[in-house]
Amino acid sequence: MKRVPGSTFFFPIAALILLAGCGSEEASAASKSVNEQIQEMSAQQRDVGNTSQAEILADGEVSDAEFRQAVSDARECMIAEGLEVTEIEKELTLEAYTLSFSFEPGARSPEETFDIADKCEDAHSMAVRSAWGRQTAQQLSPEGRQLLKDCYTDNGLEFPKVSSLEDLRVNTPKDSLDIWGRCIDESLDRINE
Repeated sequence: MKRVPGSTFFFPIAALILLAGCGSEEASAASKSVNEQIQEMSAQQRDVGNTSQAEILADGEVSDAEFRQAVSDARECMIAEGLEVTEIEKELTLEAYTLSFSFEPGARSPEETFDIADKCEDAHSMAVRSAWGRQTAQQLSPEGRQLLKDCYTDNGLEFPKVSSLEDLRVNTPKDSLDIWGRCIDESLDRINE
């Protein structure tokens, strides 16, 4: 089965864009707020005829319900095209969550299957998933925050008021950074149990 993720994190890509060089179009885009970037994505989707995605992105934000609807629309498109598709699953991460589902080609060739999947994703959810990733990158999820807090407490550390993993690293005493790393690993292992 091919797994179709419902979110992609872009913070590593943003860092590469910034390293690519000052003055480039990509670096300029990276300096815009996430809301401005999402509104630009809305205009791009409208230009290519993806009005449902354009409408979701128009206000510069993607709600949980809008994210779920876009992924559901892509899934329904694949079903309408004859692919065998699983139910949507919510998968937690430390910084957000993703929505995913799997599909099988049935009697189709793998190439035809992926062409259908790509067409449905492009038309219904790709831009929304990208916006969701930008919007939720580096924001600790409630579940992730609790697991990390429990791990810090178990290791005798006070959990600081932070909003991201990077903030947590910066606010962890230097002689305890090994605990920071261990808590991230343990929390990742436990979050979807």
